[in-house]
Amino acid sequence: MVGFEADSRGQGYSYAGVLLSPQIEVGIRGLVRVWVDRITYKFGFEGETIRSSSPGYSLVGGVGFYKGAWFFNIFGGWERRDVNIFPYREGVRLKGRREGGLVAFETGFYKKESSLVFIGSYTGAISYVWTRLRYIRRIARYFSLGGELVAHGNKDYRALQSGGVFTLHLNRSSFGLRAGYKGDTVGDHAYFGLEVYFGF
Repeated sequence: MVGFEADSRGQGYSYAGVLLSPQIEVGIRGLVRVWVDRITYKFGFEGETIRSSSPGYSLVGGVGFYKGAWFFNIFGGWERRDVNIFPYREGVRLKGRREGGLVAFETGFYKKESSLVFIGSYTGAISYVWTRLRYIRRIARYFSLGGELVAHGNKDYRALQSGGVFTLHLNRSSFGLRAGYKGDTVGDHAYFGLEVYFGF
């Protein structure tokens, strides 16, 4: 899995990761995820706009349960981040090297013609919560359309996004384009993104 998101104010998120999900028994899978990413955002502090760049990596494991089209996955693990802020200010709480636990879950259903998935995660490294609700419907053999609602942030930064998703399906791989409206602690603006999934 690789992808990125950017908005019209120079904030964004980029990532690359691998998810392994060997079957343990009927209805249960093991889950191991290795992830690297980078978060960039802006927030106000004592009348200034502070820019934060936060590259990180994580290793999590968990278990997934599924029955028919429905599933529920839960993960737990560890994350490290290096939080850089510009300009540097001593009073900013989240900065420097930080480590902490990470918990996440995914639930919803996948059917031949549609899917509905809710994802939530929390990282203790930067006290960051991220959630997304997404509905996708197949409109042709190789194409899907849908929409998403995303809410995320911490004490420094908060954002709410809503937009559309267009996906091209090729065998076990998919290529998705996302775009929409984003409101956060520094204003209202547009966002767009790309998601690529390779199945094996």
